[in-house]
Amino acid sequence: MLEMFRQAPPETTHRDRRKLRQFVSSQIVFLLVSPVILRFLGRFTVETYFIIAYVWFLLMSEVLVPRTHEAKWWWWIQWIKVAGLLMFAYISTQHIASVIQ
Repeated sequence: MLEMFRQAPPETTHRDRRKLRQFVSSQIVFLLVSPVILRFLGRFTVETYFIIAYVWFLLMSEVLVPRTHEAKWWWWIQWIKVAGLLMFAYISTQHIASVIQ
């Protein structure tokens, strides 16, 4: 298992770099536009913003998946998915606990 971490990461192809740029730019635009839309609809809360941003993140990470899954930036996206899942579980648990009480 440690061999995987000792190996040099493979070269990122031009297509993968383009997908990374598209991924990052779509995230930035969405993170800037979504609070404005949520405030306009009167639904802005930090929890709602996080959940919508996380769903967008998951969607874009599946649409713009790189050709080489060993790309260094792809590993970071996988870790961010796990961290987001933990935050989603925490927010969901808090809401369920408030309903039960």
